[in-house]
Amino acid sequence: MRGGAEYDFGVIATTKGWNVFVGGNGGAKPRHAELLAGDVTRHEAIRLLDRFLIYYIRSADKLERTARWIERLPGGLQHLKEVLIQDKLGICADLEKEMDDFRATYHCEWAKTVLDPERRKQFRQFVNTDETQVSAEKIMERKQMRPVDWPTDTSPLKFSPKDVVESAAAQWEWRPVCQLADLDPNPGAPTSAVVKYGDTQIAIWHLPGRGLRASQNMCPHKRSQVLAEGLVGENEQGPYISCPLHKRNYQLDASPEKGGGSCSDPDYSVRAHLLHVTRHAYCSHR
Repeated sequence: MRGGAEYDFGVIATTKGWNVFVGGNGGAKPRHAELLAGDVTRHEAIRLLDRFLIYYIRSADKLERTARWIERLPGGLQHLKEVLIQDKLGICADLEKEMDDFRATYHCEWAKTVLDPERRKQFRQFVNTDETQVSAEKIMERKQMRPVDWPTDTSPLKFSPKDVVESAAAQWEWRPVCQLADLDPNPGAPTSAVVKYGDTQIAIWHLPGRGLRASQNMCPHKRSQVLAEGLVGENEQGPYISCPLHKRNYQLDASPEKGGGSCSDPDYSVRAHLLHVTRHAYCSHR
């Protein structure tokens, strides 16, 4: 439960038991929580909150905060006291049973993931190695680590195929980077993974109905390894990735005629890679 009197609900200990508060709200329209019941036992406090939550779920609008819901109820807090404490509508037993049924079927998805080796694989930094790399530069402030501030002025950073010198000693070739299963292909939504190639991080996306795409994982603006975490979209040039830090869009098709690697901001671009799939995903690289 949330403690204090400024949240949706909470309890505060007294010399005689517990005070139960409901209807608090922060944000643009703050509202102090109000006392629903005072000096109740621990069991009574839990049961009151059970009734409160289920009654809220039953009667509130979608995405409506508890504060706005209570303000909208005829009689407001007094109505809640009559329904949840005095059982004016005769539904308290039903509210408690509904919460009991919910608790009986509840399971922690995070605990389930931690205990499942296959699910844990989705949270590896790289799908092709157990090595790790520091992906965010941090500094110590007030005895705590935090990410460094963004630079006030960042020079443009572009990649152009013209910058790659083609020579007999540096020919492009296919390199295996990961298994297709490592991308956890989902028929309904794009999925992504990151592979480590030397000191380089390569982001790979599985796009349902469009195949695979790949690019450098480094955002050329902040120089952070984050592109694999961005949202995938599509425009007239094809699929693109939107950087989660600053929302610039980078085209994912590798061919220059499709704008491969180009950015919605002309000062930046990324390297997009060609991919080939058999049992593995192969990436074109030197």
